[in-house]
Amino acid sequence: MLKILRFIPFIFFLAACSIPEMSESEIREILEKEKRVSRYQALINLGKKYYRIDPNRSIEYYNKAIEIYPNHPTAYYGRGDARSELKQYLLAISDYDKSIECNWSYNILPYKYMVYCARAKARIILLPSIDKNSDTYNQMFLDIFIDLELAEEHAMIFKDPGAMEIIEEIRLLFEQR
Repeated sequence: MLKILRFIPFIFFLAACSIPEMSESEIREILEKEKRVSRYQALINLGKKYYRIDPNRSIEYYNKAIEIYPNHPTAYYGRGDARSELKQYLLAISDYDKSIECNWSYNILPYKYMVYCARAKARIILLPSIDKNSDTYNQMFLDIFIDLELAEEHAMIFKDPGAMEIIEEIRLLFEQR
């Protein structure tokens, strides 16, 4: 035990040497970023909490989160779900599109299939309201098929067994329409 205690000052010395000096402005910048991240995450959590209870309130929280980080996909995905809950499917599809276009960091990338599934489902629900002889109908039909293929591709990359069940449920819904 005494042998180990002799090395403690040396360990602290090495740790101190490896930490670069930071200016006050760099420290303030890091702290400010941490505040934004914390606020963003709190707003996302509130949006998730209210999305079925009060979708309009959920949308407000997601809008505030988008103001903080406009290029993060989670808020757009959540807002799309809240809009789907309100049967605002075109707006939901727009949010899902924006979510897919955003930068997906590796820690959330495995969930991208969920956005494709949600967008496909919103399109499937809209499909019967479109004239079957129109180009819009044909494009929507093709987009649903592509969404399901992309969802499956993402689910397979990340080997998510539950994802395939969700995708199959949406495929069945598509076939029933």
